Amino acid sequence: ELQTAVLTFSAQAAAFGRIARGESKPAVDLNVQPIATRRDSLHNPYLNYVPFLVAGLAAAVVQMFAMLGAVRVVGRELRQRTVPDWMEAARGRIAIALLGKLLAPTVSCLLVGSAFLAGLHGWLGWPLPGHPAVLVGALLLMILAYEGLGLVVVGVTANYRLASSVAAFVTAPALAFAGLTFPLNNMPAAAAAWGQALP
Repeated sequence: ELQTAVLTFSAQAAAFGRIARGESKPAVDLNVQPIATRRDSLHNPYLNYVPFLVAGLAAAVVQMFAMLGAVRVVGRELRQRTVPDWMEAARGRIAIALLGKLLAPTVSCLLVGSAFLAGLHGWLGWPLPGHPAVLVGALLLMILAYEGLGLVVVGVTANYRLASSVAAFVTAPALAFAGLTFPLNNMPAAAAAWGQALP
């Protein structure tokens, strides 16, 4: 803003000087600013870090809740050694058992994520980059992807504590590797690969 003010003032001073020397107004306009400049910020158009980062942080919170929630509800069955009872209650059907365990965490994460979206784009009035239904659908897919990743971690480790640690290791730095604060294409190859592997 200061740079714009200084340039505007100096352009006005130069214009008044040219007019005083007898140049016509169209010639002065052409000579003072022959090419009009326009500056657009690609990734932070408001030049304000609040809308720029808060939306990413909201998504980071939801993905942490999703993965850690999936690890918790299934890992607790492993820790308490109640998997046979859990599977018996689902009549041996793994899909039903997982649906029963993950329905409440999925709905909870979807409500939290939707509340974030409503707060950011409704209450605060920040522009919505797309259709709300598509954004909520993408939010649901992200939640399901992180829950699936949590299930994979629990299945591979078969240990609730270790699975929780791995989930925290994956989700906590995910925002840094998402390309929001630093472009993916400028990251070192290992960091970019890690960022692209995350849901």
